This record gives sequence, C-alpha cells and structure tokens, in this order.
Amino acid sequence: IGFGEDGSDFYRQLLGQVVDTLIETTIKVASPESDLSGGRAASGSDEAEEWAQFLQGKRATYLDSYSSGGATGGGYSTKLEYDICTNGQFYFSDSSSISGGSFGSFSGGGDLGSSGSGAWSIITEGNQFGLELRWADGSTTQRLLEFIDNVTYIDVERWFVTRDNTSCP
Repeated sequence: IGFGEDGSDFYRQLLGQVVDTLIETTIKVASPESDLSGGRAASGSDEAEEWAQFLQGKRATYLDSYSSGGATGGGYSTKLEYDICTNGQFYFSDSSSISGGSFGSFSGGGDLGSSGSGAWSIITEGNQFGLELRWADGSTTQRLLEFIDNVTYIDVERWFVTRDNTSCP
C-alpha cells in the first residue's frame, strides 16, 4: 500500500501560485494611508465599488471533493469560507478533510481545517479587480476577482457568494 501526490492537487497548487504571482505583480495596492475601512475599494472606480458592495455582508464558499470509490477508496473534501463583513473585517474557515482507503485493518485520514480573520479591501489594476485580505498576523493575501456569466470566480476557481454570513456583527 502506498500513498502519493495526486497530480491534480499538484497542478491546482501550481496554478494558485502562478495566479498569486500574477496578482502580486499586476495589482497596485493602496497606500497604507488610504482609508480602506468598511470594505471600500482602494480605487475610486465604479466597478471596484460594485465589487465591494457585492461582497460585503456575504459569505464566499469554495467546494471541492474527490472520492476514488471502491472498497479501498479514499478521497478528500474541501470547504473554504470567507464571511466578508460590512465593517471591513473578514472571517475565514477551512473545514477540509482527507481520508485514506482501507485495506484489511489499515485506514487513514485527517482533518485539515483552519481559521483566521482580518480586514479586507478591493484593489484594482486596469480592468482587473482583486480581494486583498490583511490577516490578523500581519500577512497579506491577494485574490483575483472575476464575474463571468453570472458566476463568481476567485483565483480562477468557482466560488458561491450567498447571504449565509453568520460571523459578522
């Protein structure tokens, strides 16, 4: 019995790194003196303000899963959620898990979940828009935002934006 890296996970992670690099090199971040409280856009563009209005008070959810099936199958499930507050804060939760197949008396698995919080803002460069997350630990993450055919994409992945936000005051 052996476990190896699933090729699709490798390529998904590689694509995420490429997108992060593109965002970091193409999106201008507002200066620290800018007032970004309340989830406002870093630029004064109407579309950036529309993104801010669209996201604030909502929950953005990403779902993915895989099961190899069969008697010895294993798999994973991924559920990432951002509760994006109207006061400029966000709350993140990752309730992902992985399970190994079973063979005889062997089985394996684990919970990969995590959580965090911080402040958010919309950033822009040309006609591209991003979600900047400033985490409580001081780190910053930037995510590419796209809205194509009435579907929301964050870093080229399909995300569901709903009113299920339960973390915000």
